[in-house]
Amino acid sequence: MIKNYLGTFAGRDQICFDLKNVTNRGGNGDIRYTEIEVLGSDGSTSRMVRSGDSLVVRLHYHAQKTIRNPHFALELFSDFGAKVTSLSTWTSGFDIPMLPPGDGYIDLTIDSLNIRADRYFVSLWLASAGDVWYDRVDHCAALDVEASDFYQSGRDHHAGIVLLPCKWELNGS
Repeated sequence: MIKNYLGTFAGRDQICFDLKNVTNRGGNGDIRYTEIEVLGSDGSTSRMVRSGDSLVVRLHYHAQKTIRNPHFALELFSDFGAKVTSLSTWTSGFDIPMLPPGDGYIDLTIDSLNIRADRYFVSLWLASAGDVWYDRVDHCAALDVEASDFYQSGRDHHAGIVLLPCKWELNGS
């Protein structure tokens, strides 16, 4: 209930970024990203993202022609420009033999967003084996991650960017 209230207070019905009119991009344009949506793990529209949440990032695209073996990627950067992570179909071993022309989307499911509350910047790229670059859009969206009680301790955590699931065990006298 609080999560929904805060999302409403922020003035957003959903987290969505239109990329159709972005002009500052690279690549040959055979495939272009057209939109980014952030959804809850159940596929419903998300109003906000919290540390530790599971989520789905839906990357919409338009392919001008049939593309063989495309690689989709999303990168997150801190507000200081440090790369937090780079997620791609290629590094994950998710092969796409052929992509037909037209509109479509690909979903990236993140089981647990183990990063602290902050603003992060999203960059996207589309390429194929053989160094063919279709699209590259740097810092095309901002992802605001809200605080949560990630460690379920009732205490705030301020150290570092990454939140690592952990357990402590004391042995000895």
